[in-house]
Amino acid sequence: MSTITGKWTKEHIRSILRNLDKRTGLQGGELPIEFMSSERFLGMYYRGPNQRFAFSTRYFNSPTFPERMAYDVIRHEYAHYVVNVTGLTRWVPHGPRVKHHGDDWKLACRLVGANPHRCYDDEAYRFGAEHPIRNERDVEILEQALDVPPVDIVGHLAYWDCPPLPEDQRLALDEELRTAKGRRYFTVGQQLLHTQYGFGRVLDTYPARGGQMVRIRFDDADERTVPAEVLLPIIDGKLQLPRRKKR
Repeated sequence: MSTITGKWTKEHIRSILRNLDKRTGLQGGELPIEFMSSERFLGMYYRGPNQRFAFSTRYFNSPTFPERMAYDVIRHEYAHYVVNVTGLTRWVPHGPRVKHHGDDWKLACRLVGANPHRCYDDEAYRFGAEHPIRNERDVEILEQALDVPPVDIVGHLAYWDCPPLPEDQRLALDEELRTAKGRRYFTVGQQLLHTQYGFGRVLDTYPARGGQMVRIRFDDADERTVPAEVLLPIIDGKLQLPRRKKR
C-alpha cells in the first residue's frame, strides 16, 4: 500500500507518470488510468486509438504487496508506452516470437528505471526485496523519478537515428567501437568526406550497435547524422581511402 495516500489512487499514479514524462519528454501521464481487480495482471498498457493504463487494486492495495513493486509495475507499463509512441522497435527489433517484452521493451525499461522482467515471478520479487523502500528519500526518488536520467527520447532518435543508451552501456559500447579493428571511429573536430554531401567536420558522435553515428556540419553549413562506415577520414590533410582487400 502507498505510504503517501494509504491506498493507491488514480491521481497518485498520474503524478508518477507525469514525473516520468518530465524525464523522457513524452506525455504518458495524460492518458486515461483505470483500476481493475484482476488476479492475473498487475498492470496493463493498452495501445491503439484508446491508449490507457490499468492497474490491479487487488495487488496495489493489498497490505502484503511490496510498495516498491507497485512503483516498478507503473514503470513496467510506462516502458510499454515508450516503445509504442516512439517507434523504438525500428531501431531495436525483436524476434517474431517475442510480442511485447523484447529487446526494445528491455531498453525502455533501462531508460525509465524499471525491472526488465516480463512476469512478476520470484526473480521480480527478489528485485523488490533487493531495492526496498527504507525511508522518505527513497519514496521521493521513485515519486519524482530522480533516478531516471533525463533524455528527450523522440528528439534523440530524430537527431542521432539510433536509440539512447544508459550511460554505462553508452560508455562501454563507445570504447568497444573505438578499439575494434576495421571499424571507422571519429572524434569531434575531425575533418572528413562524404561522397554525396562533400567535405565536413565532426560536431559530435554517438555509439550504436551497427557502428558509430556521426553528426557533421558540411562545408555548405548543412548538418546531418550519418553512420561512420560511409565516411572517409582526412588525416594531416590527406584523404584516407579504404584499403583494398587482398584476394
